[in-house]
Amino acid sequence: MNRRNEWRNTLKIANEDLKKRGYRISVNDREDKGFFKCVIYKGGKKVETYAENYYEDELDELVNDVWSYVKHEMK
Repeated sequence: MNRRNEWRNTLKIANEDLKKRGYRISVNDREDKGFFKCVIYKGGKKVETYAENYYEDELDELVNDVWSYVKHEMK
């Protein structure tokens, strides 16, 4: 599995789990090509931008970190 599919799959699984808590996370490109940020939504409203300046090869780690953060810190 390539890196892009790997983090997209992790994001899909994370969102299936977080949906039960009313949360969703999304990974977006920044204006600077090659950088990404992860945004946390609750009830369709943006509540936090968790991290910025991640390269694509770090996105699986970023998604896992945000998933864990939402599950344990944002109840």
